[in-house]
Amino acid sequence: MTPADGLLFLSWLLVFSSLFAKCLTKKAAIIFFADTIGFALMALDFFKRGGRMTGWNAPPLLSDDLIVHIIIAFLAYALFTLSFIFSIIYTIEYQLLKRKKLYRHLMKFGSLETMDGWIFWADLIGVSLLLISLAIGSLWASTGSFDFFAGLIRK
Repeated sequence: MTPADGLLFLSWLLVFSSLFAKCLTKKAAIIFFADTIGFALMALDFFKRGGRMTGWNAPPLLSDDLIVHIIIAFLAYALFTLSFIFSIIYTIEYQLLKRKKLYRHLMKFGSLETMDGWIFWADLIGVSLLLISLAIGSLWASTGSFDFFAGLIRK
């Protein structure tokens, strides 16, 4: 997987996570910010490639464990990006409430307590996934081809 492929994968994860967030909450601001960042990353990837899509050529060192490591790491990155989005929304809403400027747009954000909970859970799950990804990656790197997951499937 090239860095450009990783950028495209991260952008799709953000777009799909906004669809998941739409199922959990009806707050349009969260979905808007996640989609905006996701589509911006897609556009950056598209223009970086010069408008052409290339196939994914798997290098010979690619094993099942490395693919799992990469996917879990990118899921963690997507959760950290969502946490960043929630943090920006939290900061904007906090500053508007602090200045006692009540706008009808604040209702689209949700309460500060809700945003704080989303930030906490996104960070908690993101750190957990990143630690799992780090463990799988370090096991793969220490042996060259760990094949832990392939061994589980064979049994």
